[in-house]
Formats: sequence, C-alpha cells, structure tokens
Amino acid sequence: MTYAGGGYSLGINELKAGETVAIDFKALREEQTPDDMGNIIPLNVDEGQIAWSARGADNNIMSGRSEQVNEVVGIASTYVCYNCCPSVITDVYVHPEEVEVDFGEITTFFGTQFESNCYYQSFGPYSAETIEWESFNASIATIGPGGDSEAVDVGATTIQGCLERTIWYNWGGGYCEPSTALLCNNAPIEVRPRVTINVPATAKDGDTVTFSATTQGGTPTAYEWTYSIDSGSTGNNPIVEFASPASATTTAKAHWYARPNAECASAPPAASVAHPYYNSKYKIKVKVFFEGGAEKLKDANFIVNAWWHPAGRVLEPVLTGSIMATENPAGHWTATGHSLTRVTQPATILIPSTSQFYDKIVAHEDVHVPQYHTGNLLGNYFTVDGFWTYLQSLNLSSSTQAGLMTQVEVAQNNYYLSQAAAMIASGDLATAEIAAYNVSDPRTPMFAYQRCERTVFP
Repeated sequence: MTYAGGGYSLGINELKAGETVAIDFKALREEQTPDDMGNIIPLNVDEGQIAWSARGADNNIMSGRSEQVNEVVGIASTYVCYNCCPSVITDVYVHPEEVEVDFGEITTFFGTQFESNCYYQSFGPYSAETIEWESFNASIATIGPGGDSEAVDVGATTIQGCLERTIWYNWGGGYCEPSTALLCNNAPIEVRPRVTINVPATAKDGDTVTFSATTQGGTPTAYEWTYSIDSGSTGNNPIVEFASPASATTTAKAHWYARPNAECASAPPAASVAHPYYNSKYKIKVKVFFEGGAEKLKDANFIVNAWWHPAGRVLEPVLTGSIMATENPAGHWTATGHSLTRVTQPATILIPSTSQFYDKIVAHEDVHVPQYHTGNLLGNYFTVDGFWTYLQSLNLSSSTQAGLMTQVEVAQNNYYLSQAAAMIASGDLATAEIAAYNVSDPRTPMFAYQRCERTVFP
C-alpha cells in the first residue's frame, strides 16, 4: 500500500491452491501493526493505493479483490484484477548504506528490494530475498551468510550484497518467459582504531586517581589528555592536573569545585553525600593519534565528591577509673566511692590529609578540644562530681556486685545523654560551634564546611 508520504508492505506470503487471504488495512492502521520493514500506517492516513504481485512461473491464476466500505452511509464497492506475469525485482539496496566502525565491532547488514509488476506499478521496499554477501577485503572486515560483518583490522573495504532475480517477459496469450540476472549493491565500510578510556566514576576530593586509554587496531603514536566542565558559574578553581598528559596512562589529584560561585550556596546545602553541590562533574578526554594520521577522541564523566559526615569530631570527655562497691549486712551491694578521673579527648579528623579541606577541618576541631577543659565553655559538662552526684541520687543497690555494676553502666549512659541534651538546651553547644566556625570559616576554600549564618546545632 502506498499513501502520501510513505508506504506499507506486508512482504511475501505463500498461498495454497484454493486459499484466500484477507488483509484489513484499516485494522492494521488502527492497531499500529508494523509491516515487513517495521513501518506503521499513520493514524491520519485515510486513503492510498493498494498493489499486489505474484511469484511463480504461472500467471492468471490469482486475482486480487479490493473491497471498500463506507460505514457511515452503508455503501461498499469491490474491484477485482488478475495478475499478469510475476513481478520483477527492480532494485536491491544494502543497509546500512555506509559504515564507520571501530575495530572489533559487529555490524549487521540487510537488504531491501523494490519490485514492479507488468502494469509498471512499483512497490516496496521490503526485506530482500536471500542475499549473497561478500567482503572485497576480508582482512579488513569479514561478513557471514546472515549479514553479520566483523571489523578485524583498520582500513577500508566494501561489503556487497547480491541476489539472483528472475525477469519475466509477457508474450501475450497468458504466456510468460523467465530469464535470470544478478542484481547487486555495495556499502563502503571504514574500520577505525578502537580506543577505550578508563576513568573511575567517582572519587573523593584529594584522592589520587588513574586515567588510562587502551587501543585495539592501529599503532598509537601520541596521547593528549584534557578535560572540560559544563558552562556556568563556578568557584574554587576547577582543574585536573594530569601528571603525564601525553602518555597512555596518567594520574591526577581529584579536585572538588563549587557550583555556583558562592560561599554559601543554599545556606547551607543539604548535608548529604548525594547533594549535587558536593559533586563536581568533569568530562575527562583523551585524543589518541595513530600511524597514518588517524585520530580518535574519547571521553567519560568523572565526579569528585567533597562531603564527609562528619569531617571531624571531638568526643566528650571520658570518665576513667572505677566505682567502689560495698556489701551491707543485709546482703545488698551499693556504690560507696570512686576513683574516677575526667579525661578530655583529642580531635579526630575523618577526611584524608590530601583533601583541600583538611586544614580547615583541623582548625575547626582544634577549637573544640580546649572548650572541654575545666573552666572553659564546656568544662562543666561530663564531670566526675556531676556523675557521682547523679549516681548517688539513684540509690542503686543489687543482690550481687555484678548486678550493681550493670546498673552503674546504665546510669553512666543516661548521664551522658542528659549532659548532651543540656549542652544543646543551654545554647552552649551552639556557642562552641560558632566559635569554631569563626576560626575555620576564613580559611580557604570557603565553599563547604562553612557556618553560613547557622545558629542552631546540631
């Protein structure tokens, strides 16, 4: 079937003697059924021309009948015509028509054909009959009987597809005489060297990463590593410094940059490793040059993440020592004394020293260490006297010493929780954090781990 702007072909069907095949083009259109070539009839098509053809040595043995129905007014019309000589294949095409592939790739070629009947009606394309495939240079690209071609070396060659067609001559009186001829078409194929770029998907700020390029086919003579970023406002100097920019393998230090170029982008950005603000996107590129002048450019995305949670911390002071237990005459164990000592903790930095934020985090956490010293802002929390007073208020006792120690452990955990809550409720924790940010915020880079006017902690 042909219509304005396209065509639809159902391909070849075999009919037995006396068999009738019905084709409902309206149903094919409404159900969007693909034809032999994967085409569909657009829903807005309401008219066209139907052509049919026959294969075989005999003619005038089949008729094609078209029945058209106007469902609105209830009128039908029918048209019948016999075929004369079988149709002749007029053209064969090879697909894809031109190919550029990398070494090792598989390309599947296929053929399509057009036909003409003895009324000089042309129809097609649809899948070609059996194609004989040939590569003009199998050392460059091979091809199998099913049309699968493998690129086996760098260079150029031609893939040819041929079919044997039968040409029918109508001498009148229902007599048709055949002759055969070969019909071919070609598709040039160029095989290029294959380049594979190996880039880690993500890295943390400060990590040393390795980029490499591997080649297949051709002889590489030079390498050129570059990078790019998306356009738009950025801060903190986006950069990838390749240690060996002219080698097949190079290393670089992952460097996070800010987008947008603002110290406090969203006052502050959401604290999440997945937040886009903490994930800088680079495109890593390598161009490989080959003998003979061929060039191949490959690229891959590379994400640098700069979120650690937490980046550093100073834990609350530890109460070391022991609780003395005494058994009274009634057989109950109670806490009667202690040898506890309050020990403040050093700063723990959880980001690597290679990160550009390391010194910033160290400066921040170093402020917290002396804040827990006696007489300073947080020096009155997690104290020996405070815990002992709390413990005595509980009047703990147990029939066993082990049972009493279990109660003491629970009491100590509860005391620590109450002290943490008290630091928040009093505002002392917020004051301590603001004091630490006042020291670390001026340190570069200023795009992450900033207070950004925050006043509530945690």
